[in-house]
Amino acid sequence: GINAEYGHGEFQGIYIKVNGVHRDNGEQVYMQVNLNVEIQEGNVLVNNQMLPFAALKTMEVQAQISEIRDGTVGEFEGAAVRVNFYLHEQTESSQDEVARTFKLETQIVETDKYDVHMFNVTEVVMDLDSSSMEIKRTVTLISESESKLVAARECPVNNCPALLGCAAYKRDQNGCKTCECGVGASSPVPRPHGSECLHTCAGVCGEDPFVRVSDPVQDEYGCWICPCVFLDVAPTPTLTSCYEGYRDYAENII
Repeated sequence: GINAEYGHGEFQGIYIKVNGVHRDNGEQVYMQVNLNVEIQEGNVLVNNQMLPFAALKTMEVQAQISEIRDGTVGEFEGAAVRVNFYLHEQTESSQDEVARTFKLETQIVETDKYDVHMFNVTEVVMDLDSSSMEIKRTVTLISESESKLVAARECPVNNCPALLGCAAYKRDQNGCKTCECGVGASSPVPRPHGSECLHTCAGVCGEDPFVRVSDPVQDEYGCWICPCVFLDVAPTPTLTSCYEGYRDYAENII
């Protein structure tokens, strides 16, 4: 279950009830975790830590935890809690007074004493007016199938080639990194105008053992730029063949 609590006319605290297992004795526990979620200058902070937009963020925060026994919440104590967060912005609203809407998805992973089994995702919806003041907050549970947090947690690993003039890659709607450039940066080594578009660096620097390709990159057209550098010494040959040859020679002598 999940609830929200507000105090002093502001939207701040939320408390989440989850099931867990005590690591030491394996005891099943039902507990409540309190987190402080607030907005400052257009940024969302959880326990005074600012969250990025449209990216999965796993943080360890200090929270208040209490075991619940026979329906009664016990005394709270401080604990380190590992939590997955995913913050995104809803761009459309049917309410005139709402200028922006933030959606914060939260899933507790573990605490310093308990492994937590949380099969749903907590969604905190925060409506802001034109002055970035929060005017409404709704806290609900959503399924993992409709969660952007879970989709971002399962992002594929993209081993993207280095792109010349690219400072950061774009992310898709789930916050997963793509191989498309999102933020450009000036580059001191542009591809010469009219030069051939290379699709590989193989053989570019010839067969000279003192010359090799250094830090190849792709430009915005997908063409490889293959700088050749001269080495002070040729690459060290492997000693295996020398040893094998010496062993054969020694056996013949014997």
